Amino acid sequence: MALALSLPTELPVRGVIIAMTFGVVVLSVVVQGSTMGFVLKYLGFVRVRTKAAALLGKNLARLRIIQAQLKEIENLPAPELPYARAIANRLMEEKNAVILELEDRQHDEEFQQATRERVEEIETHLSQVARGALRTCSESNLITEKEAHEIGAESRGQVVSH
Repeated sequence: MALALSLPTELPVRGVIIAMTFGVVVLSVVVQGSTMGFVLKYLGFVRVRTKAAALLGKNLARLRIIQAQLKEIENLPAPELPYARAIANRLMEEKNAVILELEDRQHDEEFQQATRERVEEIETHLSQVARGALRTCSESNLITEKEAHEIGAESRGQVVSH
């Protein structure tokens, strides 16, 4: 497009070239933009989220919200606690309902797969956290590089020879 716009204004077909170039650019953006999601899913760069995975994620989010709300209730001043007890009881009932819903789906194969994938995501995240903590310990001279390597290998269940 920039090249077409840089053509001399005296060129008689400049307007046609600019219009054609603009058409090609718009067509390319529309076609490539509208098909990119399908291509990324097909190539495996984007994971297709199943209904079971969405349900698991939604319920886990609900549990985290309830946990945060209950923690906030614990921090209330003493005079407000009698009023908060009813709210806490309602939150506990909601928490129990969510847990029952998750337990009811334990035998569903799709739900089991979603649970395994979630566990893998958690393990990957915890591994990244551990590597970051080891790097911080090593950088602050709390442990040596060799000790960091040994601790990292031990946490992954590998045997390290001394």
